[in-house]
Amino acid sequence: MDVYDKPKWLRGNLPLARQENPKEQQSILFFCTANICRSPFAEQLLAHYLSQTTSITVDSAGIYALTGHGMDPLMLKELQLRNVTVRPHHAKQLTGRLIESASLLITFEQHHLQWLLTENPRARRKTLILGQLERLLREAPAPRTLDEIVMDASGLPILDSDVLDDPFSRGTEQIRLAAGRIERTLELLRETLQNN
Repeated sequence: MDVYDKPKWLRGNLPLARQENPKEQQSILFFCTANICRSPFAEQLLAHYLSQTTSITVDSAGIYALTGHGMDPLMLKELQLRNVTVRPHHAKQLTGRLIESASLLITFEQHHLQWLLTENPRARRKTLILGQLERLLREAPAPRTLDEIVMDASGLPILDSDVLDDPFSRGTEQIRLAAGRIERTLELLRETLQNN
């Protein structure tokens, strides 16, 4: 018989509930349209940045995922140019389970956010468009925890400049520009989270 199955007076000074996981695993989820270009690039770059300094996990998905497809070759090349050890990528659909388990969701366009709100309106409080995240990190001092970022994001307006349009099938220059913008934002996020 487990000690917690005994009546309270037999437990002595034990806490009333088990605390097997006092702190939940924190995670960041990037999502875009097909999960073959922006979100897997962001996932792998941030995982590379955080691998030595934090236990935060990073994942990606798509609202209309090309399930099972690999990363766009041009975006993959951008990761390699940044000396990231690229892991195999298989696009996957954004699901309720992924949404619920993420501590912070980061997307790239307003229509991604609209999709999320129809699927899970409660997730709005922990979701930012990439440009919103960049503005938030530039305006607030580092270091900060993931929980503080989520709290500070509440009510942050969306500007047209926050959006990062899909560079897929738009040529090498658009891929390069998108990768550079994602990289700049994730460097800020790394600086913010590295001591947490």
